[in-house]
Amino acid sequence: MLNTEAVTVYHITDDETGAYERVVYRAHVFASDKQRAEDGGFVCGDSAKIRIPGKAEISVSVHDYVFIGEGPTSLDTGACYKVIGICDRRKGGLPHWIIEAV
Repeated sequence: MLNTEAVTVYHITDDETGAYERVVYRAHVFASDKQRAEDGGFVCGDSAKIRIPGKAEISVSVHDYVFIGEGPTSLDTGACYKVIGICDRRKGGLPHWIIEAV
């Protein structure tokens, strides 16, 4: 499903102390549920592809966390997606960032 909504990015600034920056962006979100069969039964997982329009620099890196919607001020990793990929597509006619998260 593709929606335009708020996305909260928790950018980890210090791994030792767990300090982070919380930034809310307007974004297009494609979230999907995936399943596959294994020996013990079915394995389920959620994934999200997030498109943040604009030419501005954003602070996000692999292993940061993303919450779909306006997230709380404190980081709850259980309610967030973990960033696994980032693509800078700010050149061209439709500049944007792509964040892939699971």
